[in-house]
Amino acid sequence: MTAAADRPDIRLVPDASKGGLIFWFRYRLIEQKKFSLRIGYHPAFTLIRRNLTENGKTTEITELLRFLAFEVVPNYKITPNWSIGAVYLHGSGLQKNGPQNTDVFFLNNSISNIKVGGDIRLHLIPMVYLLLTDGSRGTYFSGTAILSKKDFPFTLQSTINQTFRSNISGNKDFMWNVMVAYNFSRSFRILK
Repeated sequence: MTAAADRPDIRLVPDASKGGLIFWFRYRLIEQKKFSLRIGYHPAFTLIRRNLTENGKTTEITELLRFLAFEVVPNYKITPNWSIGAVYLHGSGLQKNGPQNTDVFFLNNSISNIKVGGDIRLHLIPMVYLLLTDGSRGTYFSGTAILSKKDFPFTLQSTINQTFRSNISGNKDFMWNVMVAYNFSRSFRILK
């Protein structure tokens, strides 16, 4: 079994009023040529905007929500650049405000190393998932496309998210984003 502390995931809007930080700790229970099974846990911190009313005066504030989550991730490689997998993720809120219990079940497909031209590659990750949070539920489609260049630390990534059906408060039917990511070249591993 190999333990690894993966790179932190830090996402913020330009004024840092919304976003999140996730620190992943993952264990590779099975690492075979075609099949792998990983488990992990992480503390997460989410910044949200909310209204606070004191003495009749309402002020919009940025609030930090804290979560602890664990995951189980089986994956099967069909070819070196095509795999299918699943993810089960459970998260628990560590404060009274915000979501208390969240379960997500993902079924995904990953097609990587699609040659676009020269050293530029495309990675596609379509998935369907079920989200259960505090008694509410939603089903969704999500698709991510990642453009990368060999030996270049920045990637361009875009994700779309389409709701099939949901009764989750604040749900949006369609969302998308574009982001630039910097990929650190080192990973730190604890071998046992």
